[in-house]
Parts: sequence; C-alpha cells; structure tokens
Amino acid sequence: MSDHEHVGWESAFSVIRSDPAYSPDAMIAAPAGWPRCGAATRLSASEFAKLTALPHPADPVLHDLGCELGSGHEGSHVAFTVSAHGGEHWWWLRWAGWLRQVVQISPCDHRQRIGPHLDDCLLPRRHPGPHSFNIHVWAGAG
Repeated sequence: MSDHEHVGWESAFSVIRSDPAYSPDAMIAAPAGWPRCGAATRLSASEFAKLTALPHPADPVLHDLGCELGSGHEGSHVAFTVSAHGGEHWWWLRWAGWLRQVVQISPCDHRQRIGPHLDDCLLPRRHPGPHSFNIHVWAGAG
C-alpha cells in the first residue's frame, strides 16, 4: 500500500449508518441493482495539469466525472480519473462541496464469482457501500 493511500481516505469516507448495505459484512451480499450516486463534476485546469503530467498513463485523463459510489453514501464523492505507471497507480478525484483532492489509491481487492468468471471491484480500496459490480447506472426516462 502506498503512502498516498493514507491521505485521510478513511476519515473522508467514515460511514456510520444503520443500513446493513453499508456494513463490511453486508457489502458482499449487497443486492445487484444498487443505484449509483448522481453527483458529477469536471476537473479544474490545475487538477487536469497534475494528472496529465503523470508518467505512462494507460488512457487519456477523463475530464467529466461522476461519483462512482452507491447512492446514499456518506462523506466525499469519488471518481476515477486515470491510471498511470502503465496502469499500476490509479488516480481519483475526491470532492465534497468546494473541497477537492486528487489522490492515488489502489483499487478494492474484493472479487465476486459469476459462474466461471471473477468480477473485480473497480472502486478505491476501503470504499463505503456496495462494490462496483453491485452498482448500476439507471437510464433515466425521456
């Protein structure tokens, strides 16, 4: 685990809820179809400059971002921006109101078996709420 993973992640995402879907044990059994948070943002010029300066990006830096956590989460929103160093380092934007932070955090290590295949959780390590394979973006009407 890198030093970058200790930049207040747990305090920014402290979850104190009675909802069983937010407990560590219940996250594994969260129902498929959990709605995704609807918060969205765009990278600032300085955030974009910081991310485009990273060595060996796997893909272009994403400008328009949506929170990837499950709906109803507490704490900051989080969105993946780019992986660098050949895909070894994952970079995220965390934001809550005017507070914003670009951080490197490894992905969650949880996997779910679907038949003969394993589905990896694509959220940051120690994220609150359900894993990415339990979160779905619902198409709005009209």
